[in-house]
Amino acid sequence: IKAANHYCVNQLTLKISLDDFYHRDEILIPQLPHETEVSQARHRKCRWIVSFNTGNKCTQLVLAGLPAQGNSSFWSTDSRLRFTSMSNVETTVLPGIFQVVPKIFLVEASWDPRTDGQNAANLRFLLPLPSMCSRDMLSYRSSCFAVSLLQQSLTDALPSIRGDAQLASFTSWSAIEEFIASNEARAHKFPYRQPLSFDQPVRLGMFRNASNDGLLSIARTPSGCELQPASVKIADAFGGDCVSLTVDSNGPVIAFVNCNIPMLSLISFPETHSGLSQLDCNLPGRLSDLFSANEAVNQAKADASMKLQSDEEEQVPPRVSTFELNADTIVSENQPSASNQKAALVIPVIATIIIVFILLLVTRSLAFIPPLHCDTASA
Repeated sequence: IKAANHYCVNQLTLKISLDDFYHRDEILIPQLPHETEVSQARHRKCRWIVSFNTGNKCTQLVLAGLPAQGNSSFWSTDSRLRFTSMSNVETTVLPGIFQVVPKIFLVEASWDPRTDGQNAANLRFLLPLPSMCSRDMLSYRSSCFAVSLLQQSLTDALPSIRGDAQLASFTSWSAIEEFIASNEARAHKFPYRQPLSFDQPVRLGMFRNASNDGLLSIARTPSGCELQPASVKIADAFGGDCVSLTVDSNGPVIAFVNCNIPMLSLISFPETHSGLSQLDCNLPGRLSDLFSANEAVNQAKADASMKLQSDEEEQVPPRVSTFELNADTIVSENQPSASNQKAALVIPVIATIIIVFILLLVTRSLAFIPPLHCDTASA
């Protein structure tokens, strides 16, 4: 079913009810139908109240900013549309936004044709079909996958993807091959839909791991946003810190790319509300925090490994002992201590006493030796 168009009715509020059958894909256009130059000379204001008539309370609501027809600039910020969620958060509708929220309450449009510029974006909202998602989305492993309409750098793409939506990521090569096979099978299964196009690179929620040139995938978990290691073959390891996916005649190709290069994004979101919408993992600041935390963990692991190695080396007895002596050490070792100085004074005295005593003994012994007598008679 193609999307139905809802134009503005000036100064009136229209009610749009979404249900499980027909009204699942709608487009709000902040423009009066068949306007003329004369009728454009007045201020415009219109409102749409969106209600739900669905049996599944966990049904997702996809909000996408579509470039308005005739608008030559996809980057225009002169938007006429704003929507307010059930949590009273107001969001301006710009081209390229892709948000998945549980519910929306009010959409307003206000502009003055005499002073305001051309409308930048229309608002598409749809209820994904279970196990089918939408005509331009792929259902895979209980999630919906869509390719964005605008080419954006990483800095521009991240703030546009909010709520339950996030840059798609994979943790293994087999998962990527299975995803591509499921996409190509769309053309051969009822209701025979056109596969998503990967002829040109699309951005993934995967990044280079600076510590080992591997891959990290951003993931939303009940405990928060995490960076998980991915085991995926890389075709080009020198492109940059971001990761892209293309499909050629040989199959999927994963490559590192420059994060500043504008390209389309592959977006995913769960078919039913996850309850983790408050965790906007795609915010640039949060992504930077995740990488900083990951680097801190890697550094802590490296420090712990070095300490363990050092402890093991200390437990091994050294075969050769070496000592480093400085000038102070040499001087202190050559100078006798106070006790040594006393010993040096006493020893000569004792030695002198012993020598004197020996001399006395020798002298007395010599006194008892009888004198030699010459026998003159015999002569």
